[in-house]
Amino acid sequence: MVRFKNRYLVLEVVPVESKSKLKPRMRAQALYSALMEKVELLHGDFGVAAIRNGFLAKYCSERTQIAYVRVRHGPHKLVTSAVPLVTQLEGAHVSLKTIYTGGSVMQCNKFLRDFHIKQLEGTLPLVKDEEQRKKVQEAFLSFRQLGEERSNINQ
Repeated sequence: MVRFKNRYLVLEVVPVESKSKLKPRMRAQALYSALMEKVELLHGDFGVAAIRNGFLAKYCSERTQIAYVRVRHGPHKLVTSAVPLVTQLEGAHVSLKTIYTGGSVMQCNKFLRDFHIKQLEGTLPLVKDEEQRKKVQEAFLSFRQLGEERSNINQ
């Protein structure tokens, strides 16, 4: 019996058009097809055949503009090379960034929690209104408490 190792890519979807304040609609199927199309463009039939087994857009969040993609270890390099080439997602002009590559969903979640905490820490000095500052601090504390609860469970 052979164990197949997977890699999970954490992608950030950045809207290019700053005029529209609406975030682009994200569906896992649209992300899957866009990445598959760019892998075929870049690596041809070999690339598509290499990533087809085990390739899955696992999670897409419209609110945070974050997506998880699962791909087998080895061909994940083909997918990571094609990620920056994706410029449209369901008609919206976007830019995809790979922010983390992990071996498990749990590690990706840990990274994402720390990533969001760092973003909140960076935005706190920029907030001028006291009411909004309290909201950001509450969000910051909820992320911290969630992280501490999960670390206690894992020990």
